[in-house]
Amino acid sequence: MRKIYHLEKDGKHSYYGSLQAVFNANKDLGVSKGTLDRYDWSKGEYVNEVIKLRVGVLLSASEAAS
Repeated sequence: MRKIYHLEKDGKHSYYGSLQAVFNANKDLGVSKGTLDRYDWSKGEYVNEVIKLRVGVLLSASEAAS
């Protein structure tokens, strides 16, 4: 199982394998990485005036079969 980050910005959807990758690929997210490092994802998606960021799980074929 692997975490996947789903970023919605300017009507576009992008997917990343780490929070660092989200910040490496995007500027002006309206939030710092430190804030998102501390965010309680059990509360659901993070939303501000610029982005929506969701965290999910990516399953491999063997994980999905079990």
